[in-house]
Amino acid sequence: VIYGTLATIPIFLFWLYLVWSVVLLGASLAAALTTFNEQRTVWHWPWEWEFLLAYRLTGHLWEAQCKGRALDQEQLAQAEAGVPDPMLNSILEQFLAAGLVAIDKQDNWLLARDLDDVSLMDLYRTGHYHLPLGQVPEVPTECKWDRAFLDAIRTDHLDMERSLKSLYASAGLPA
Repeated sequence: VIYGTLATIPIFLFWLYLVWSVVLLGASLAAALTTFNEQRTVWHWPWEWEFLLAYRLTGHLWEAQCKGRALDQEQLAQAEAGVPDPMLNSILEQFLAAGLVAIDKQDNWLLARDLDDVSLMDLYRTGHYHLPLGQVPEVPTECKWDRAFLDAIRTDHLDMERSLKSLYASAGLPA
C-alpha cells in the first residue's frame, strides 16, 4: 500500500515531463516557422536589373504618394514579387541615405523629394547599379513603367537627365 502510494509521485513527475516536452516542442516549432520567409516565386531578381528594380520601387512609392499613402516594406515586397529581402533592404537603405525616401513613425516608406526634380541619373547615383547598355537581358516580370525605362536607357538615345515624374507620367501616372 505504501509503495503503491509513493509510486504515484514518479508517475506524476514523468507525466509532467512529457507535457512540458510537448509544450516546449510546440513553442520551438512556432518560433522556427516565423523565422524563415517562404519563397515568393521560383526565380530571383538578377543583379543586372537592380537599377530597374530601384526605378520600380520609386514608382510604387510615387503611386502611393499620389493616392496620399505610404507603403510598408511588406507592401513593397508584394508589389515586386521575387525580390529577395536583402536586395529590397539594400535599395531602400540606399534611397534613405540619398535623401530620396523617408520613414514615418509606423515604419512606412514615403518619398521625401519631388520626382520632378529627380532625374534618372540621380536615381542611378543612389546606389551601385549596373546599367544594362548594349544588351537587353530578359526582364524578370513586366511592369507598366518598364517601357519608359527601357526607352530612356537605349544605347542610341541615352536619356538619363529625364525626370522620374515624366517617365512615370508617360506610363499613365498623373504628372
